[in-house]
Amino acid sequence: MKKQFLMMILSAFCFLNCNPLYRQYKDLTLVNQQKKFSHITKSQVKKILSKYNKKQSLFIISWENNIFNKKKLVFNAIMYDNESKNIEYIYNNSEKQDEIIFSNQNPSNKFNSELFILDNYIRGKEDYLLSLHDSFSSSEIGSYFYLYDFTKNKRLKISAIAFDENDKLIQ
Repeated sequence: MKKQFLMMILSAFCFLNCNPLYRQYKDLTLVNQQKKFSHITKSQVKKILSKYNKKQSLFIISWENNIFNKKKLVFNAIMYDNESKNIEYIYNNSEKQDEIIFSNQNPSNKFNSELFILDNYIRGKEDYLLSLHDSFSSSEIGSYFYLYDFTKNKRLKISAIAFDENDKLIQ
């Protein structure tokens, strides 16, 4: 009886921690370097990546800075499947930051930057993406974008970019 119970606990632990995408993501680097948030960000990303098992995907995520409440961890992310060309929009909001929302349809214009990065990366413009400058001079506005290419086992850190009302990149 005790052996069965221990085996059940061990298998549950392995199942929850052996997701190949999360292991690969962990090997590439942590999304957020701030130590006080690292546990929260890891758990958020783990929830997202646990839904996916395909190694032929791209994951782009950015954490929103909030100068009024630094404890809020709001993010926007997209998961792109290289085979099916499907994009899944993943996000949360400041009211319910523990609730992760998955959608196959772009819920608003809030994913313009992620789609811009995805489009340029797919077209092979990696150097262009890395050459972009922060759209804002304050570290309190905007956030870096992190692109994880699980097919190539690659990570890119892209500057905080934004678009004006005419959808033109601010540089």
